[in-house]
Amino acid sequence: MRAGRLLSSALVLALLGGATSGGEPAAPAEVDPAIYSRIDDPSDPYRAKYAEFRARRARDMADPDFPPALDRYPAFHRTGDMPWGSLERLLPFDWVEIRKADPEAAAGLAEVVRVRLAFDHPDLKITQLLIGPGGLLPAHADGAPGAFIVVGGEGEISVEGETQRVTTGGTVRLAPYAERRLQASSDAALRLLWIRWAPGGDQAYVDAGYYLTGANQHVQPEQANLPWDYLLWDEVFENEALDAPRTPIAEAPAGSVYAAAAQALAERRRELGAARDPYPTVPIFGHESRIAWLSPETLKGAGFFFADDLGSMGPVADRMIQIARHKAIFRASRPNGRWDFNLSESAWRARSRTRESRGCARRTSNALPRPTRRG
Repeated sequence: MRAGRLLSSALVLALLGGATSGGEPAAPAEVDPAIYSRIDDPSDPYRAKYAEFRARRARDMADPDFPPALDRYPAFHRTGDMPWGSLERLLPFDWVEIRKADPEAAAGLAEVVRVRLAFDHPDLKITQLLIGPGGLLPAHADGAPGAFIVVGGEGEISVEGETQRVTTGGTVRLAPYAERRLQASSDAALRLLWIRWAPGGDQAYVDAGYYLTGANQHVQPEQANLPWDYLLWDEVFENEALDAPRTPIAEAPAGSVYAAAAQALAERRRELGAARDPYPTVPIFGHESRIAWLSPETLKGAGFFFADDLGSMGPVADRMIQIARHKAIFRASRPNGRWDFNLSESAWRARSRTRESRGCARRTSNALPRPTRRG
């Protein structure tokens, strides 16, 4: 992947669901969805404010000193219609030598591991990774910074000698050339998103701004309210630190393809030295259950990326906060306070209408394959 053009790809995991709760201002039982596209609606008390946001966006885009628009990329991908990819292409090990050394193991790995490149951009790769019950993906490494996001099942992941039992909602930081090993539990498949990004991109896109450009956002049906104790995954999961993986890690036989790969990996790591880990303050293992939804005070407070716009809109902001929940669950933060990648969870209640907005940083939404609960 290229290192440099885009630093701030953000992934939003967006699901509908939840239970109702009371809230102010009062909300109607039914809303005509067409109202949100009527940007000149005289009944919208904030139409002038939205027009101001749209005009500011137009001025910024015309400014030659403003970050230029990025090449367009298809905005929607239906991964359920995509076939599983080639294990050999997406995990480019030395398969010829592996098959020579242990043909049965190579064939067995192809039976228990499925991979699919769901989002393929020079600055961002998202791969769906599925490991069958009890299946083991042996220790390996990759040169790009990345993360695993557990979206189903449970199992064990070992990174740099540290092992945890991981569950839905778990996150795993992967430094360049960090050795990692994965094993699914014996009774369920382990489902993950494997995300890799190009580091060292242009921070101007992060700093450029965010614009609320919709209409009638204060009009939301009463069913749209979300409680603050809403659980994205319907129950609380958690990781667990382990002393060692349940399946011991075998030593690579001298002279084998595995020993040669281990030696090459060690040499590459020595070449990079301390620069091999650009995010030393970010824990290897994390879990979304440990992180609270962003509070109204945080969303309106100084430093949040659209706090100034949101804070200027009074009841509109309050209503928008009632219908949605947001939190960052993984951030690849550098020691200087900047970040290369941010992954957030967002939840909207059934029948809510999200704000229309525009920003400079590239964002990717991934609708996870789970039932949508409406109520």
